[in-house]
Amino acid sequence: MTVHCKSKNDDLGFHTIMFGQSYVFSFKPIVFPIFIATLFFCSFTWPQDPNLHYLDVYDAKNDDCRDCSWKINVDGGCLNGECRSFNKNIQLMDARA
Repeated sequence: MTVHCKSKNDDLGFHTIMFGQSYVFSFKPIVFPIFIATLFFCSFTWPQDPNLHYLDVYDAKNDDCRDCSWKINVDGGCLNGECRSFNKNIQLMDARA
């Protein structure tokens, strides 16, 4: 699997992850006096399916984990037992970059 994670301010680059391996990154949330604005999203591709699959992996408005550990598969991702499908609106994802 190839993973590419980024936020509006940080592009973490492309990483190839083999089955059973992990990819780890850390960041400090952007905090404004009124709100927290950090959003990280990732795209995923597999050799058998080169289409981009997008997933919000951290949204400060909705996620309160300090150590977010996702498990990704071809259908989406699971965080702490809550599974989400990949985002369907690719234009929205491109606009975030």
